[in-house]
Amino acid sequence: MSLMIQNKEHYNYFQIHQNSSLPMAMEYDSGMAGSHIMFVGSLHGHEPAGAIACVEVHQKLKSSQLKLKSGKVTFVLGNPKAFLDNQRFVNTNLNRAFLDDIESGVEGERALEFRNYFDSNSVDYLIDLHSVSSGDFKFVVYFEDEVLSELAVKLSPVGTHLIVNSSILPGSLMEEAARYGAKSLVFECGNNNDQATVEIAKHHITSALLYLYMIDTNVELPDIKPSTEICKYKVLDYIRPGVGFKFLNPKITTGSYLTKGQVYAKLGDGFKYEAKTDCYIVMPDLYPNPNDHDAGFLCSKETMTRPVKLE
Repeated sequence: MSLMIQNKEHYNYFQIHQNSSLPMAMEYDSGMAGSHIMFVGSLHGHEPAGAIACVEVHQKLKSSQLKLKSGKVTFVLGNPKAFLDNQRFVNTNLNRAFLDDIESGVEGERALEFRNYFDSNSVDYLIDLHSVSSGDFKFVVYFEDEVLSELAVKLSPVGTHLIVNSSILPGSLMEEAARYGAKSLVFECGNNNDQATVEIAKHHITSALLYLYMIDTNVELPDIKPSTEICKYKVLDYIRPGVGFKFLNPKITTGSYLTKGQVYAKLGDGFKYEAKTDCYIVMPDLYPNPNDHDAGFLCSKETMTRPVKLE
């Protein structure tokens, strides 16, 4: 099945089952006290796995294959228009659109819809599900915070963590939800076009519901072996793309090491990008939109052994 056809089917599902003040959002309420958790899929329209996973888990709740014992779950199709067109965004990156002064356009209107929802609804946790267009990288992304770091280790089998701050990643949905009190995490679940990415996304949804005791503890997670090591990349700076942007090494990838003073990219007009310190490249976009916010990140790195879960 082509992505365009698949996206249309899942778009229609959200449209039929939307029941929230936030358009293209499906709320499922247990009727019992508990946490309110929001799962967002396809904030970038060409990343379908999160939306697909949201639909599949929502179907299990509707059919009682999965029983919600407490609290409320909201599943959101992040950028409906871009999702339908299978493109990253229409006018501007929605995940950089949540600024003090929200701009006009498709993404600006969508950002305002989210903001209005947060204004009138209390959300305790936000899980933003993403995927990558090249490679098969999996990440947990969060702001530097001990509680979020522990939560990331508990919820995700993924061993690569990207620690950001609002000056590096301004206008993100994660930051917007955090402003309203939500504990916010982003999960990069693998490649856009890999079915296994949907399973990783479902793992994170199910894991969060288990962690919050919102579903029976005997529910089994998808069989995904957790990493034994946690690699934490702390963002020092982001790489600003532009017209004619190009990495000098076409095989550059997450974990590629740069030494201080090394030129690693250039623009069509000859401008050269030079590393200000020894660092690592994370999530490089080999073909970035020149109007996008970033083409990757420059990071420091530290590793730790994943804590052993005591039964």
